Amino acid sequence: ESDLPELGRRRYAPGLAADGRSGQPVHRDYATLTLNVALSDAEDFEGGGTRFEGREGVVTPARAGACVAHAGRTRHAGAATTSGTRYVLVCFLLDVEADASRLVPRRPA
Repeated sequence: ESDLPELGRRRYAPGLAADGRSGQPVHRDYATLTLNVALSDAEDFEGGGTRFEGREGVVTPARAGACVAHAGRTRHAGAATTSGTRYVLVCFLLDVEADASRLVPRRPA
């Protein structure tokens, strides 16, 4: 059984963040499964993509609509977008059975 997914649109472009970064540091998601759906075609930006710890290279979908899926607990980072603007729809899928600690305890009926 899964909760409804949490969705979020992310925008990556040079200089967007207060510290000048346009990517994300290495992290883990709280989700069981994370889906990154490209909303931009690869020719709309340079750089960007997802880098997985322990693997060479960066995964960057070539066209809008393509998806990168990974276990949420996999350590990964967002590579910096060096020019243009990259949009991604991020969907976090939560498995209620896999991590009951996220649930609020129910009171007996």
